Amino acid sequence: MEQDNAPKQDWKPTADFADVAPISKLIFSVTKQMRRVFEQQARQQDMTLPQWRALTQLVHSGALSQAALANLIETDPMTTSKILRLLETRGLIERLPDPADSRAKIVRVTPPVADMVSAMKAVAGQLHETMLEGIAEADRKTLVRILNTIFDNLSGQGDRGKDAGQ
Repeated sequence: MEQDNAPKQDWKPTADFADVAPISKLIFSVTKQMRRVFEQQARQQDMTLPQWRALTQLVHSGALSQAALANLIETDPMTTSKILRLLETRGLIERLPDPADSRAKIVRVTPPVADMVSAMKAVAGQLHETMLEGIAEADRKTLVRILNTIFDNLSGQGDRGKDAGQ
């Protein structure tokens, strides 16, 4: 019978871990609360957050293939297709054959989207102001810088940025 000679260690959180875990939990909780508030507001426009993200991306980027849109809004092609089907039924987008690929579709917004986007921008702007109420401008800039650093670190860009600066 083989014996494992490696010493057994009980995992115990370190002071460093205790300091980091609340940050992760707080970031998750803030994101969840932002989504909840936005969804409540968006319902007044008969929208969901995924539908809003798709429309916003199309307004910003212009006509896109469904595959490109799925990538940009970080959903799978089936979910994107379902979102687009609902938006198409409402007359907010149209899907046209891609001239370069007969199997693919190009998606673009229709004129009624302009009014909806204006209303949704107002909702997003109000959420932004509510979220940052009572936070000084300098603290807002620090928060943005820190969150960008966290994002870069998690996406693997943090090390590249350090290497580029050396």
